[in-house]
Amino acid sequence: MTSDKQQGAAVQLYQRLDAVVCSVFGVYFLALSVVPKNAHSLLKISDIQWGGVFYLVLDATILSFLTIRHISAARAFGIWKLRAPQLIKLSGSWLAAFYPLISLVQTFLERLQSTHYQQPLVQFLEKNTSLSDLLVSTCIVVAIAPLSEELIFRGYLYGVLRQHVGSLKATLITSLLFAGIHQHPSILPGLFLLAVGLSWAYESTGCLLVPILMHSLFNFIGVLAAIL
Repeated sequence: MTSDKQQGAAVQLYQRLDAVVCSVFGVYFLALSVVPKNAHSLLKISDIQWGGVFYLVLDATILSFLTIRHISAARAFGIWKLRAPQLIKLSGSWLAAFYPLISLVQTFLERLQSTHYQQPLVQFLEKNTSLSDLLVSTCIVVAIAPLSEELIFRGYLYGVLRQHVGSLKATLITSLLFAGIHQHPSILPGLFLLAVGLSWAYESTGCLLVPILMHSLFNFIGVLAAIL
């Protein structure tokens, strides 16, 4: 992993105000995690669209907050740190390292509980026959969601927490919040492991595009599994 000395230039990047903003985000995501959803409600394309818009608004808020304080998001998140071939290679390698473990844990839990839980999005993809809805939802799931969620969880929340409590605690906190917002205990362990892998990849490479691409590939595999 990248040492604190190597990232010394970023140690004072965030201020107390960022910690306050992160606390607000944390409380909100925690509330999402504990407030139950209607298990029998079916996901609609409008739900997916509004979800994508909402996360883009959060992203715009974070980027605007950094911009008005003259903090370069591209530099803070190491956007241009890696060339395309290296980016693809590292993203694929990190995902390949964690994907088997995630699948193993989820398979074990499903057999232990004798149930196979399907996320509402997976149910939507399996049952929806509209090509336009499929294309829109796939675009949101494979492109917009990974970009938005990684900017929020790994880029900003992890970055601020890392500065104040260290990389280990930052990884645990953001991974729990990330897994929790999906609101189902049976998939929480797998998503927690995914989030840990995303955090470690970001910590190791210093480039947010790595976990973004990992997340996108992970979701793409899920979409293919649902529609094929």
